[in-house]
Amino acid sequence: MDIEPLLFKIAKSYMAILGDGKTNIFHNDSLKDLSEYPQRFTDKIKFGTVDIITTNPPFGTKIDITDKRLLKSFDLGHKIVDGDPTSIVLDGQDPDKLFLERDIQFLKDPSADDDFGGRMVIVLPKQILSGAEEESIELRRWLLKRIDIYAIIDLPREAFQPHTGTKTSLLFCRKAKDYTKNHPIFMAVSEAVGHDRRGNLIFKKNEDGQYLVDENGEGIIWNDLPYILKQYNNYILGYDIDKDSGINGNPSCFTIDKESILNDATLRIDAWYWDPQKNELAKKLMDVSNEEIKEVTSLGNLVVEGGIFYPGRHKRNYVSKGEGNIEFYSGTQILQTRPFDIKYQPKNYKPASKHFVEKDWILITRSGTTGRVVMVNEQMSGKMVTEHVIRVICDKKQIDPYYVYAILASDKIGRQLLDKGIYASVVDHISPQFVSTIPIPRLSEEKEKEIADRVREAESQRSRANEIMAKEIDDVENIIINAR
Repeated sequence: MDIEPLLFKIAKSYMAILGDGKTNIFHNDSLKDLSEYPQRFTDKIKFGTVDIITTNPPFGTKIDITDKRLLKSFDLGHKIVDGDPTSIVLDGQDPDKLFLERDIQFLKDPSADDDFGGRMVIVLPKQILSGAEEESIELRRWLLKRIDIYAIIDLPREAFQPHTGTKTSLLFCRKAKDYTKNHPIFMAVSEAVGHDRRGNLIFKKNEDGQYLVDENGEGIIWNDLPYILKQYNNYILGYDIDKDSGINGNPSCFTIDKESILNDATLRIDAWYWDPQKNELAKKLMDVSNEEIKEVTSLGNLVVEGGIFYPGRHKRNYVSKGEGNIEFYSGTQILQTRPFDIKYQPKNYKPASKHFVEKDWILITRSGTTGRVVMVNEQMSGKMVTEHVIRVICDKKQIDPYYVYAILASDKIGRQLLDKGIYASVVDHISPQFVSTIPIPRLSEEKEKEIADRVREAESQRSRANEIMAKEIDDVENIIINAR
């Protein structure tokens, strides 16, 4: 069944080629009320009767459903509170969420003799499974009350490219008598599906960057889904998952108890979040106890009130460089040793008034190239920075921000911890809520000061170098331009 008449005709034509062009192909909006379905359809298929559904609902572009009459007929057409619909009808809803609910409606209910009913695999934007916003958390709370999840496979961004870059996951679920019953959930994080973002084949390489070949000398296509399937089958048969899972070029496959998800404050169900290859460092830090590390606390406990945030979007008001105008740094420009192509906005431009940053604030890119960390030095202080960057304002009475900066900027600690917080579908994001949970090891006061002072001096020299460079550029410009 499809709402698009052309697809309906193509499907019927294709079925005709195969010898059957009349049966079970319908032109209809499948989000309509069941009473508006073709009778030939409802004579065969009703809610609560379908054994297996495999589906890929529409997503990727902004195609909200705004028909109030239709929205009223869906739980997810309403505001969700505590996992249940309220009487408040939304102004619009993403079709993939309504299709998710509709598919669940069609799944067969458990029988008296079976704990489980119909089962489904559905392609969903990763945002649904990982979003930090309250509405995303409430959607997952609604979902976990109505479906039993038994597997999650995170797909790489290239999975549906070049057509769409939306990050997706495969959700394997089923109807059940008891949705609170604890059991292991199989999860995997796929790294490659055989092609790049342009649709070209990609091949495996070894650690030296050399292409691997099979016994026939042919390049080996890099597609790890068969490996994931093998691990899933082994898991179903009661065998252990390979020890090489998640290392030596293999995708990470593992299990997580459903109880862990239900006890998680954000109810995240994407595999990336639970991947033990990415969680072990945080676990190790939180459990560490030795002579050098005195304690471990969350970053949220070390900042001023409201000290981890980003400002809201504003309409840009770019102007030329001049008195009364202020530099406006993009997420890319704060990462550059010497920023290029800086744009300006009026200093008194009210919509951008919350975009100023101050010296000793820590900046973390939250979208696009996520998790990159920068300290606001003398050069950037008092300037504007895009809303795509999270601000962290440490409480200097508790901790030196340059020590925190050293931890967050490190590849083996900060980068790994920040990578765990990536969520969303089209563009990677990190939320302030997640940043506040990052564990910060506390050393002796003397050691933290020693590290912080060295980092502070390095940042001061970087700022000074840029000042000298800017002055010399101005000098050479003046000499040449003013030459007669």
